[in-house]
Amino acid sequence: MSSLIKFIENGFIGEIHLGMKRWEVENLLGKPQDRSVSKKPSF
Repeated sequence: MSSLIKFIENGFIGEIHLGMKRWEVENLLGKPQDRSVSKKPSF
């Protein structure tokens, strides 16, 4: 089953899940190369 389908079904991609704080994701993946600094971040 693809990771996208698993994410849609249960909200998890590996150890990452919906509702995590930014610092929790950074602890798992490392610091991002860049990040949005606008008041309304866009991805």
